[in-house]
Amino acid sequence: MSEPKATVTKQTNLDDDEKLSQFKVDVTNDADIVSDQRDKANEDLRFIHVSGGMWEGFLEDEFNDRTKLEFDIISNYINRFIGQWNQNRVGVEFKPDDSKTSDDDSELLNGIYRADFRQFSGKMSVDNAVDEQATCGYGCFKLATKFVDEEDPENDNQRIEWRPIHNAYNTIIWDKAAKRIDKRDARHCTELILFTRESFEDAYPGKTPVSAYEPRSRRFQNFERSRPELVYIGKRYEVVRKKVTVFVYNDLVSNKIEVYSEEDHKLIEDELKANEFKSFVRKRKIIKQSIETTVFSGEEILEKTRRIAGKWIPIIPIYGYHSFIDGVEWYRGLVRKLMDASRLYNMQISQLAENSASSGQEVPIFDPKQMEGGISDLWADRNTKPYLLARALRDNDGNIVQHGPTSYLKAPQLDGNTQALLQIVPAFVQDSTGGAPQDTLDPNMSGKLFRAMQKQQDLNTQQLSDNISNAIEWSGEVWASMAEEVYSSKRMVSLIGKDGTESEKMLLKTILDEETGKLIQANDLSGKKFRVY
Repeated sequence: MSEPKATVTKQTNLDDDEKLSQFKVDVTNDADIVSDQRDKANEDLRFIHVSGGMWEGFLEDEFNDRTKLEFDIISNYINRFIGQWNQNRVGVEFKPDDSKTSDDDSELLNGIYRADFRQFSGKMSVDNAVDEQATCGYGCFKLATKFVDEEDPENDNQRIEWRPIHNAYNTIIWDKAAKRIDKRDARHCTELILFTRESFEDAYPGKTPVSAYEPRSRRFQNFERSRPELVYIGKRYEVVRKKVTVFVYNDLVSNKIEVYSEEDHKLIEDELKANEFKSFVRKRKIIKQSIETTVFSGEEILEKTRRIAGKWIPIIPIYGYHSFIDGVEWYRGLVRKLMDASRLYNMQISQLAENSASSGQEVPIFDPKQMEGGISDLWADRNTKPYLLARALRDNDGNIVQHGPTSYLKAPQLDGNTQALLQIVPAFVQDSTGGAPQDTLDPNMSGKLFRAMQKQQDLNTQQLSDNISNAIEWSGEVWASMAEEVYSSKRMVSLIGKDGTESEKMLLKTILDEETGKLIQANDLSGKKFRVY
């Protein structure tokens, strides 16, 4: 697979205290530089998904003790985009990238990928990331290895699974120096994993539940007063690039190139020299990339540093509208630019509702003397009375000068500005989002024109769709680098074909080569190069 160039990681031997200190500094610095973006993303999600979220923020105080209605004029836009994704999903296809890799090798790798994706939460994980991308502009999913049979201590075989990451804007914190949209240039990444105090104590008995870093959330600023005590631990992924010496041999039987590390070569050097079918080619220095993970809290290292399968950070980001401005990363989804229009519309509708509720009849105005003797209590609940009383106003001679109310408070009228806004706001939203198809497209138009207009509306979200495709393609490359290690032993694996048929194959199966008459290993993915589409 083709690899981008990256800087060589400077390696230092740090003890646990030094590592913990460095990790906490990094996660704080990396998170703080995009704190405004994370706050905006949280606002976007609450605006759509939390009851009352459309009134949070500066409108709360202005409309305190007032009618606050929520007319959701944005969700249909998001749901339409997600529906289009559901109907037009993209996948991954591997093709040979050198002469030593065959179409059969690609077919094998594609079959394993499809089986892993279907059987190990691929659809659910990607859909969750797309949902958050569409709403707030940023979503993630991750790849991880899993034992095929966790109850069998003798079975070391693993598969690769997909895992959803919820609230990725607040829980995935990238190296602040990374600029690429797929983050393949990141030197490190921290995943914040949420625990309650009780679940933390179950997972790490005897450890102190102190957060490695606590992300800010609008949840703590608004209505939700009661919440469990939460603990965020950090899982640090770090790219390690080392210069190593390797020994290259040519296997004359299989005509394959074999590469041994310096450590492995020392152990079997005599065997290689004694084997007439192993031909030494060269010794050379290469840069070997790997990924190490460490789990830490705010007080200590919870899980020691260990290497994981693959050579890329296995977290896949999916951005919405993405850019760098003044050296800071910015992103947004489909909600942010429509929030003000939605707020304005809800303000106007709520005001109209208040006016409508209070304008069923004119409000009479009386002199205080007309309400003496408990008569005011009758008028306080006047809608349930068959008749009402009021004292007449009299002059100094006792003559009646006023029988009923002195005047009336007229019901408020809908002013011209409000009428105009009630037309402008829906028109703006419809122009921005395309509106519902039944509202914007003539049902009598031709199918060709219908498709053309639908395509024009979809151009508003083309960048989001393209970013999803790029992320899925990148996830295939990350998966393949893990598969090279995970599927390197003799074992049965499940496959799914292009047509959806399921089958099984034996990896590293020994067969007879009909051309040479020699025994060779089939279904071997080691050393093969693939290009991801």
